[in-house]
Amino acid sequence: MAGVGGSSVAYEVCEQLCTRFTHRGATTSNELDAACFLQKKVEQLMPGVRTELRSFACQHTYLVWLWWALGSILLSLLVFPRLMGISTLLSLLVLAWVWCAGLGVVFQLDGRDNFLSKLPPVGYSHNVIAFINRSTAVKKNKLILMAHYDSAPASFLYLPSQVKHFCRSLKISGLALVMAPVSLTIEYFGFSQYWTRMVLLAYLAGMVIMSSADYLVRGYTNGAADNASGVGAAVEAACSLFHHPLPEDWEVELVLTGAEEALYKGSLAYYRQIKNTHQKLHVVNIDNVGAGDSIVVVDKTESYTPVFYNKPWNSVFQTSAAVAQKIPGVTIRAHTVADFDSIFFARNRIPSVTISAQCKDGTIPQLHRPGDTMQNVNKDLLSRCTQVVETICRQLAKQSD
Repeated sequence: MAGVGGSSVAYEVCEQLCTRFTHRGATTSNELDAACFLQKKVEQLMPGVRTELRSFACQHTYLVWLWWALGSILLSLLVFPRLMGISTLLSLLVLAWVWCAGLGVVFQLDGRDNFLSKLPPVGYSHNVIAFINRSTAVKKNKLILMAHYDSAPASFLYLPSQVKHFCRSLKISGLALVMAPVSLTIEYFGFSQYWTRMVLLAYLAGMVIMSSADYLVRGYTNGAADNASGVGAAVEAACSLFHHPLPEDWEVELVLTGAEEALYKGSLAYYRQIKNTHQKLHVVNIDNVGAGDSIVVVDKTESYTPVFYNKPWNSVFQTSAAVAQKIPGVTIRAHTVADFDSIFFARNRIPSVTISAQCKDGTIPQLHRPGDTMQNVNKDLLSRCTQVVETICRQLAKQSD
């Protein structure tokens, strides 16, 4: 589908997001302005389509709850022995908090929302939703085209050397977070854990530095590949489905989520709003499709507990896998660097898939790094991804007839 100056709509939207906004960090004024821009852009590209801007409360980055949890755990590791000599009740309260904080971080990193994400400061992010080919009659099937438009905080955790071992590092960090309350519990019962506490202090302090230092210096990334490219692909695919609709019993929602980089908070808010619908849901999520060697249909993601998309009940993945086998340059592969907005749908057996892009070694260029700018976006890759997404949507509707 042609855009301005003969360029594709996908590339045009991606470029405009990146040139108009230096970043789109969750809950920032830039993110809100980007949401308003996307709402108007969608209305311009698809005249007559109804759109909504839905707000939800969240922290401005996953680092907020990480600072709360790790900061309090580090302080507790330092002062707990002395605290036991002052007050038994206070010691027990601190011990209870360290258990909650340590396990809370593990659950958060596994994509399971809990009390840590409610701690201040909290702001508001927004989902942009467009209702494509919707009528007054309730249709049997709802196709959800999803992509997040916010950009990530810069982080040393996503250096190429770190990404290759991301899952292993995550599990080691999880073990350290559980060992902290265990060591303090043993200390409470009179068995000195001095050296254990010192090792944990050093490791967890390093975790804070690695996760935070680059963000404190550089702020948010421009987010061209991650994920202005996915937004562009989703908008262009939605435009095609608007002008050439799916069969009568299908309606399409374009859902552009905010705060994905705060650990999928926009997707979670949308999932909670739609989970009790009587319609059959089909979710196609597009994330980070502007850089890499090939388009990837993700069959598995992994943090602490893996999410398998390649299940017999997952008709969206099965259709996507069939399409991938017929198109050169499209592969089926696992993603080992956290998860995507599709996580809540997949865990709750709602047919869903994420389309991404990777290099041959499974990494993603400039992921969460300052170099994620338009000059590194592969226009041809983005165009091919858009075509793959549209093919999946139409094939899905065809197979369901």
